[in-house]
Amino acid sequence: MFKDNKYAKWYFNIVNASRSTKYSGYTERHHILPRAMGGTNQLSNLVDLTARQHFICHLLLTKMTDNKRMALALSRMMGGGKRYTPRSSKIYEMCKRKASEAMRGAGNPMFGVSQIYSEERRQKLKASLASSEAMIRRNADPKWKESISAAQRLKMRPINITSVITGKILFTFNNHFEAAEVLGCSECNIVHALKDQRQIGKKMKRLGERCLVTYAE
Repeated sequence: MFKDNKYAKWYFNIVNASRSTKYSGYTERHHILPRAMGGTNQLSNLVDLTARQHFICHLLLTKMTDNKRMALALSRMMGGGKRYTPRSSKIYEMCKRKASEAMRGAGNPMFGVSQIYSEERRQKLKASLASSEAMIRRNADPKWKESISAAQRLKMRPINITSVITGKILFTFNNHFEAAEVLGCSECNIVHALKDQRQIGKKMKRLGERCLVTYAE
């Protein structure tokens, strides 16, 4: 799974040192064994890293495994709002090259797929997205991204999934990562529900009824 090389040694040196360190500033949660390689959301597989350590660990993962998805994960960290931008042009070029190679042929999720939408279909999709509850709430709050980012960095705590009708606790999870994995939804859905006290379950097959997400006492 992991190669026996110097990069793996550096990787675990960072991980093991961070496990025993209490950072006072900004940190990010990292899966020691990436989920793309079978890692879980259990606390034993999670560690808090500084932003710099997080980027370095994902860089090392591309050199200590043969998993192409590690290169894509690293590239995503540098995309969009440019969450990380290496100062070294050599590192930046290497990251982008690895991502490009990983997307070639069968590595591309759209490989062999051809889907052409009609103009009518595109307009329906656009209208559906614009009228969704999530988009309306997001557009109405200019600080939406900031508040969600803060909520996602909350200390991991056990949470309950409680039936609105019966008041019975249906599930108890160690953290919102685990809840999202078991319920088959995104972590943002759980964070939204915690932050806004919004009900979930309307479209979740694992629930089948309206529920509230609360922190366990």
